[in-house]
Amino acid sequence: AAVIVPPLIKMPAENAEEILEFFNLNLIVKDEIYDTEIPSGFIIEQTPDPGKNVAAGGNIEVIISKGLEITYILTPNLTGLSLEEALDILEDSGLTSGEISKTHSSTFEENLVINQQPEYNEKINPGEAVDITISKGNETVIIPNIIGLDYIYALNYLKSLDLLVTAARLHAQI
Repeated sequence: AAVIVPPLIKMPAENAEEILEFFNLNLIVKDEIYDTEIPSGFIIEQTPDPGKNVAAGGNIEVIISKGLEITYILTPNLTGLSLEEALDILEDSGLTSGEISKTHSSTFEENLVINQQPEYNEKINPGEAVDITISKGNETVIIPNIIGLDYIYALNYLKSLDLLVTAARLHAQI
């Protein structure tokens, strides 16, 4: 017995499969391709065309939409992770590590990510690099002995070490 092929285009594949079962026909997914107009899981093309005769138990081949192709990745949040964890996440996301630099941080422990570029949730192309800044921990500065030095000399010396200098005056009691 011959069956007339029903129209399946722009229909969800699950629904099409149920309809074809009713007509004693088989749905065969020939391919899945990206499509800008037809949502993911919906049928784009069918063979044979609607209205054609097919023997009962025959096959209907379809091409299914994979939806809109995503051509970018949202940068994952790496802040607070170890370098190893950050590199694993970048690899899993289809990204690579870019420049890895280190700087002191009073907020993050040593070897944790304190900054990234591009920042979290920015659009980035697959395979692109993310620059990472790692904490060197709290910066320890050894204050030199300035007792007995000239005030201006001591002031300039401490400023050259990037220290903030404030002066307190002592008043001698008589």
